[in-house]
Order: sequence, then C-alpha cells, then structure tokens
Amino acid sequence: MEPIRNPVLTGTEVEFDALSNGCTRASDFSVQHAVVAGQCRLSVLRKREDNCRKAPSLERFSVPWRAPKNCNPDSIAFRNPVAANRAAATGSTAKQLD
Repeated sequence: MEPIRNPVLTGTEVEFDALSNGCTRASDFSVQHAVVAGQCRLSVLRKREDNCRKAPSLERFSVPWRAPKNCNPDSIAFRNPVAANRAAATGSTAKQLD
C-alpha cells in the first residue's frame, strides 16, 4: 500500500504527500473506502507506477473524494502507512489505523 504523509480531508478531496520520481500526477491515485464496525477506512492507491529517474521527493496531491452517507466524518481513518499528520485550517486530519 502506498505510504502517505499529512493526509487531510477537505470534504471534496483527500490531500496527502507522497513520493514522486518526477512523473507522478494526482490522477495516478484513487481513494477507496470500506466501513468496518462503524468506522470508515480509506486507502489511497497508486494506479500507475512513477518510472521517471528524478531523485525521489515528497509532493502534495489532491484526489477528489466525497464521504458516502454511511461514513461518519468523525470516524475516518487511513489504512495506508501514515506519518506526521498536519492540521489544516480548511480540512481535518484523519486517524491512522494501527
């Protein structure tokens, strides 16, 4: 699963940092969800590998996503490996699953 950092839910998008070798675009990612025991669990998946040769660096991406009705906004957690959640004035940080 794709390691991400600083995930933020804005209501219409999932924003996060991920490694790029220079060719990664937001359209290379998708967001899937599953409701388990009342908790909405998100997974950010990379659909296309970045085969460019630039030195890897963290870049910020925004992927469209709206919480379905059965996802409680207070119980959303990411399944991806996540580090250093960052609060944003326009969004809310999400929990990491253990």
